[in-house]
Amino acid sequence: MKTVRDILKKPANEISESMNIDINSNKIKFIDHLYAIIYSALHKYDLTAPSIDNGISKSWLSKLNNNKSYIPFIELFYKLLKPYIMAHDYKVYSKYMRVLAMDSTFIKTFINGSGSYKGKSNGMKVHVPAIVFQFTVPLNAYISSANVNDSSLFDNIIKSIDNKMLYSSILVFDLGYYNLERFKLLADKNILLVSRIKRNAIYYESGIVNGHGMVEMNNGLNLRIEFKDCKGEC
Repeated sequence: MKTVRDILKKPANEISESMNIDINSNKIKFIDHLYAIIYSALHKYDLTAPSIDNGISKSWLSKLNNNKSYIPFIELFYKLLKPYIMAHDYKVYSKYMRVLAMDSTFIKTFINGSGSYKGKSNGMKVHVPAIVFQFTVPLNAYISSANVNDSSLFDNIIKSIDNKMLYSSILVFDLGYYNLERFKLLADKNILLVSRIKRNAIYYESGIVNGHGMVEMNNGLNLRIEFKDCKGEC
């Protein structure tokens, strides 16, 4: 864990200084709070477990978690991720057809204001577009409250992807980004995409192209469609 603390030290201190986080903190600094959170996550301990040895009371730590804004943690995430992203020369990848995927993941937190997820847990979402073939490399990352719909981040994610990469890739995403008008705009720009279709979608068989069934959606969009029997698990 000493290595983890060493990794956190510089970005945590920079954030603390720029956002004046530790000015009124006489019990626990931002770096100590981060260390306790990461230690508990790695070892699957409760934040108040004695083994963490953070030197503060359970009630005070609870108050800290509830009152501290989640914004400094977002800044830390970007600071840690940026060197990894910048280490890759994406121009090299533009020579190849690739699969670009986008998805979000929920991270449970105990930080006030981070948003409710499905009416149960508080947390935040991390939305990531990434190359998943031939290499697996994140292109960027966006953090939002947990109660933000994935679809609302779609346009920002697309704008963040280099056009040469976007137009020479197959874009893959799930039902969280489903929007027929969006599909049509992508198709009009000759951007290849793969997604699931909603069960209640309205479409009509429009013929066969290169041996594959085509359907026309109710907004006039023509799509190739593949049917899969997933036995109720789709």
